[in-house]
Amino acid sequence: MTNLRWLVLVLVFCLTIQAQDADELAKEKERQKLALSSSIAGDIGQLVLAENRALSFAKLGRSLWESDQKRARGLFQDAVAELIAAQTAAEAARKNGQHNELLTGQQTRPQLLEAIATRDADLALQSLYKTRPAAIQRAMLTSAAKDRKIGNSTGNDIHLRQAEISLEQRFLRMAADQ
Repeated sequence: MTNLRWLVLVLVFCLTIQAQDADELAKEKERQKLALSSSIAGDIGQLVLAENRALSFAKLGRSLWESDQKRARGLFQDAVAELIAAQTAAEAARKNGQHNELLTGQQTRPQLLEAIATRDADLALQSLYKTRPAAIQRAMLTSAAKDRKIGNSTGNDIHLRQAEISLEQRFLRMAADQ
């Protein structure tokens, strides 16, 4: 009987030690993840193009969401600020005759906003309105009747408007789900 008690005590002791080791291991992994994310955030600032910095901040924020939502939101806001800076630079370059995809917001902007929306759809929806380029704003203001005219010189407006409305509706659904 005494041997059985000792055996049970030894088993309980071993299980407790293993549970503590697993907890310590999980905490160490989390600490390493946060340290690595801090290092990556510092390196993102070294990127030359603002649109690359924006996408990197958004993806880093998405990866940190589970462990640190406050920090992830900060990274998302940094991403939006970088996107706005990139759009401003593209607008200035357009005046010099250079065209950039950021002027119509058809690739980088949706990619960035969708990365944010997977974790915080409300912020992505607010950012959708904040980062809307002038070309999309013009397209949203034109009427559907004007688009059907034969002499319509803004054939891309229909596509821009439909893409923007689709993106907005997707974010609204995601916000409702979250």
